[in-house]
Amino acid sequence: MHAAPDGTRGAALVGDDELLERDLELATIQALLDRVSRTRRGARLLIEGPAGIGKSALLRATCGRAEAQGFRVLSAEVSDVASQVAFACARSLLGGRWPAEGVEAAALIRRAVRIVLDLAEEDLLLLAIDDAQWADSASLRWLAMLARQLTSAPVCLALAVRSGPLEDASPALRELLDDRRAEVVRPARLSEAAAARLLRERLDAPLDDELAAVCHADTGGNPYLLRTLGDALRQNGVPTGTAAPARIREIGSRAVSRDVARRLSELDEEERDLLYAAAAVGNVGEAGDLAAIVGLDPTRAADLARRLTEVDLLRSAHSAELSHPLVAAAVRAEMGAERRERLGRAAAAHLVARGEVEEAAARLMDLPPRADPTVVETLARAAEIATSRGAPDVAAELLTRALAEPPESARRAELRAALGAALLAFADEEAIPVLEQALAEAPAGPAAAPIAAALARALHYVSRVEDAVDVLDAAAERCQAEDPALAEELSAHALLYVSFDHRLRPVRLERLKRHGDRRGASELAYRMRLAELAQEALRAGRPAPEALDLAERALAGGVLLSAELPSFLNAAAVLVYAGRPAAGRFHLQDMMARARAIGEATLLGVALGVHGEARRLEGDVVAAEADLRTALELPEATITRSFALRGLLEALVEQGEVATAVEELRRAGLTATLPDATPAVGLLYARGRVRMVSGAVRQGLDDLRLAGEMMARLEILDPHAVPWRLTAAEALIELGEGGRADALIDEYVALADRLELPEAIAPALRLRGRLLGGAAGRRELERAVALLEDSWARLELARALIDLGVAIAEEDRGAARELIGRGATLAEELGAVAVARRGTEKLVQAGGRPRRGRRRGARSLTPAERRVARLAAEGMTNREAAETLVVSEKTIETHLAAAFRKLGISARGQLGGALARSDDGLPISAPQPSPPRGATAARSAAESGEIPGDLGVDGAPRPT
Repeated sequence: MHAAPDGTRGAALVGDDELLERDLELATIQALLDRVSRTRRGARLLIEGPAGIGKSALLRATCGRAEAQGFRVLSAEVSDVASQVAFACARSLLGGRWPAEGVEAAALIRRAVRIVLDLAEEDLLLLAIDDAQWADSASLRWLAMLARQLTSAPVCLALAVRSGPLEDASPALRELLDDRRAEVVRPARLSEAAAARLLRERLDAPLDDELAAVCHADTGGNPYLLRTLGDALRQNGVPTGTAAPARIREIGSRAVSRDVARRLSELDEEERDLLYAAAAVGNVGEAGDLAAIVGLDPTRAADLARRLTEVDLLRSAHSAELSHPLVAAAVRAEMGAERRERLGRAAAAHLVARGEVEEAAARLMDLPPRADPTVVETLARAAEIATSRGAPDVAAELLTRALAEPPESARRAELRAALGAALLAFADEEAIPVLEQALAEAPAGPAAAPIAAALARALHYVSRVEDAVDVLDAAAERCQAEDPALAEELSAHALLYVSFDHRLRPVRLERLKRHGDRRGASELAYRMRLAELAQEALRAGRPAPEALDLAERALAGGVLLSAELPSFLNAAAVLVYAGRPAAGRFHLQDMMARARAIGEATLLGVALGVHGEARRLEGDVVAAEADLRTALELPEATITRSFALRGLLEALVEQGEVATAVEELRRAGLTATLPDATPAVGLLYARGRVRMVSGAVRQGLDDLRLAGEMMARLEILDPHAVPWRLTAAEALIELGEGGRADALIDEYVALADRLELPEAIAPALRLRGRLLGGAAGRRELERAVALLEDSWARLELARALIDLGVAIAEEDRGAARELIGRGATLAEELGAVAVARRGTEKLVQAGGRPRRGRRRGARSLTPAERRVARLAAEGMTNREAAETLVVSEKTIETHLAAAFRKLGISARGQLGGALARSDDGLPISAPQPSPPRGATAARSAAESGEIPGDLGVDGAPRPT
């Protein structure tokens, strides 16, 4: 690779013999570059094969052709020591463009992806990486995320990789090497004729066909081995006579090592020392750096490096890298283990003195343990850097090697705890035994609490909730006398974990009863318990005002927002589902800002999903889809997926996008049996709705019944969050099975009455009205409309208006048309196409004329435009929005410009109002007061005088 005019590394000229019989491969590469150039859509190229087959030559040819075609080329070559340095490959590729660090890894990776996408807005872009199998895991994760975005930008990602088994490869590397999503070039071994031509050109002399065939068989047609054999024959002479084939086999069987040994024998002592250093420690800089390691004069070293380059042992006098991996392996074998260890330690010391701790640690990884404290500390410091860069897997390898040194006993528990935390960060189950041992080695008392907390989290990840609780309880007991506040916080985390296993519900209720909502030594633990009490009140189907009060007290003062986002999220979700979705959204926006600031990408996705749920409950299904899709498209959406998919499926059904909803089900693999767990309840419910509207009504009813059975097993008594009874009753009404529908409605009403939530009762009244018919039915429908007129549940109001209009159509067609028209208009404004369509049909039947007109304003935005506009309305900059959605800033600018034009606005400050209003200038959602900023803090101050509450005999909290 050479330096291009803009400072990037481009492609050097490729020798003719390096591309023998590569016409098909070159044509494939050219077609790929042409396609990227023509369509402006990215692609991935894999050049795969064994060492010496010519991968690097094809990659250089790719770079050269791309440059000639107007691509900007960025390239990097990876060495076998680079895997121990976080983001080494990525930083080499982007150079000075690499973003400033100091943020959480996922945020850093998204930022780096956005930089590439921004570059692709300016030019066609080729990213070329040689020997990608040696890239560090952090860079591979970045490349994998980038590969997922290639369809949206003219970026060609070209990887040359050595073929081999993938069993031990990282998930990111396996994803990159997935040949179903890439153009794969596998250069074949040269034919006998091509091998003969290459050898004759290399020898510059005749070679008979029989000997050429022997050479071809001996090298297997590998171009590098053929060139090496040709050089050896040129030096030693081509053998003749009957012994010639055997002699060639003798030379060819060890072509590389014999050739390297011959060339080494021709070097003087200083040249050999410099070459050995380059082979032992890899590229540590220029020749002068190698000179410092072996004790040579720097000026003399530069001359020696030039000499080694001339004899094709070094690739470049500047980089001091060996000319080929096979040459490096042969030189290492020649030098012996003792010399290699000595040079490795000297190189590490040199790099540490230069402040390059990670590079020093990489040289120590393969050296034998010597109980050297300096080695331990170098590896530990490198692990800290890797952790800060968001590469816990790299940190884990470094810490494992540090413990093998081994460290002194006083340092051992600390390093083992750090190793456990690193393994936990990428969900490796090995974290459990490591943390168990670290906890056993740690001194008793508060110092062991962080290790206990990490072990509990690891146990929770593998569903060993009871074991996690035992660990936290034991740690709390050991801390109680010395640090009671810490003991309370450990107990509060145990309570949080208990909620994840429905079999431990009796334990949860007993702990809630024991601690209640009394303040103790820790304010944080107190707020965490309030959040759990609020969730329990909602789950148990107790009055919504009770759950709301507990949630508001948990959120007051910002304690959870600062220190415990999962508990904060739980409390905010209670507001959403207990009748104050706008207030819940207010708090969730604070949480999303906090999560972005500290790099908590997973919690950001969950918060965005709950925010979308709030929009869906309010009836704004287009806005809900925008939020939920954004949550699902985050790279860290694994935890969010089951929750956000439920809301997305429902939003699609309301918009009449039934085929899209069915496709989403299939894509997510949700057509088979779902697990018996809380998230599956919502998914079963949503799948039932999708199946019913797509015509499989009986199959949908089965899903709804299964959801109900699962809720009973999980002891979820809130009928409103997953209203399976009402949806099933609606389907049964359509099927003419009114008796079964009536029984389900009665069950629902009996539970919903306890909630004291109008928005929960109104849907049951509406369905009962449809089922009863006549005057009794009209009364029920009128009650439903009255309850919903000033409610936040605007889509449910639209349904009630339409049903009431249909009920009175025979008696008062004028009033019926007004009600139906109003309901249909409201549904259309909310984006609920399915409800609006039904309203339009009923309006025509009542003699009315449906309103016709194109969608304008907020309803005219595409989902992508709406997502970007909402993020901007929440205060995100274009750069932050680009990083969140993993697109280029130019894409954000394009979507915002389109949104401004459609909304008729000219400033970002107008976005919030424009998105919240319909085409007629009326609010899409009924106004609902949100707490002003500072209101929660004021309540926190007022709380200082509250009387501690207690729990009653049934586990229900008494009001304070």
